[in-house]
Amino acid sequence: MRREVAMKRVTWRRAVAVLVLSACVLGGLGSVRADLVWKDGWPVVTRMKPGETDGANFQPEIAQYLLRSHGFAVKADGNFGAQTIAAVRRFQHSRGLSATGVLSAPTWRKLIVTVKQGSRGDAVRAVQVVLHDVNPKLPIDGIFGPSTRRAVEKWQRDEKLKPDGVVGAATWRTLLMLSRDV
Repeated sequence: MRREVAMKRVTWRRAVAVLVLSACVLGGLGSVRADLVWKDGWPVVTRMKPGETDGANFQPEIAQYLLRSHGFAVKADGNFGAQTIAAVRRFQHSRGLSATGVLSAPTWRKLIVTVKQGSRGDAVRAVQVVLHDVNPKLPIDGIFGPSTRRAVEKWQRDEKLKPDGVVGAATWRTLLMLSRDV
């Protein structure tokens, strides 16, 4: 029952986030963060002001964990600042992308790492950080064990995806849509 309530809260938050972002993009609201928009089914994340973190969204933190999984030394603090942008540029350059430092669809597609039961490391930690918001009992240990698999399968069922317990592109996109309570 608690999970159903949590998922309803997540769905409601997601709907509000989409409406706010739509209003921001279409109406030009200045008081709402306008640097996170969606294009081609992926978030577009740009520079944040020094010291600013995006406590409402997971995208910068997920990107940092994924960069770490590719061997780039960045702190996973949710701050999409100079250090992370430099790492994104190096990653983009290493993958033959235009080194803009902006996270958009082409970069996300190369940045995501498919993880499943038995996987370990920072890409798993990224999945766990997001799912921990919905299921606080889920450990954030970087080990894709049975509890992470169950959480992923539940998430996939709730998102109308094939509940195979594998976090590939479709599951990553839905995880990137989740916003935190602030």
